[in-house]
Amino acid sequence: NEMFIADIVAKDGQEITTLKPPDFQTFSVDATNYNPDDESGVILIDQQTLERQIVVADVKSFNGIAHVITTGLEVPLLPIFDTVVEIAEMFPSRFSILIQALNAANLRDTLLGPGPFTVFAPTNEAFNNLLIELNININDLLNDPNLSTILLYNCIDGFVLTSEMRANNGGDLTTKTGGTLRINVVPPTLPDVTEDEVDLIDNNGRTATKIIPPDEVRAKNGLVHIIDTVLLPIL
Repeated sequence: NEMFIADIVAKDGQEITTLKPPDFQTFSVDATNYNPDDESGVILIDQQTLERQIVVADVKSFNGIAHVITTGLEVPLLPIFDTVVEIAEMFPSRFSILIQALNAANLRDTLLGPGPFTVFAPTNEAFNNLLIELNININDLLNDPNLSTILLYNCIDGFVLTSEMRANNGGDLTTKTGGTLRINVVPPTLPDVTEDEVDLIDNNGRTATKIIPPDEVRAKNGLVHIIDTVLLPIL
């Protein structure tokens, strides 16, 4: 159905059901600061508890109504995903190399399983930096016999929240390879981020920074944390 800005404001403090079958999900409305003069101040909160603000309301087309939303995250309203793989596949501009690597290492089906998994997902830029660091090309990486071990080193059994890592500064996380990652909490360096930054130090002494926001992206079978460096085990 069509929902004008007035209809959304009337849902203040309530949830609106989306058209994502089969388990139709919701987002909630916060219209506490709504200004009817310029139709600003309406916040939409998705299933990941991330906020978007409506910046242009009631854009009419021949088949419905659109509202323009904005956020520093540059992502749409997000549901709870079915799997951690679905999260990566939804954002190919950021994770296409990770998806290639999971397929090459025959790990995609593993991460489609019940889990739960916590995945530290390196971005495409992180993989490209790794290629430079190791002086190899993408085909070398995808055919590396250690690729599965590398990817599983960036994965942990169970749910590990950002808040738990911040509370465990100096502690270790045990990965699916049996190797460890050292947690190092430092003051924020990213723009518009006020909470402490979480760095992960691999067994080679290399550091990956968790890219936030968001703190984590949730799926039914786990969590994904976005990181700026591919973590490497001792090989």
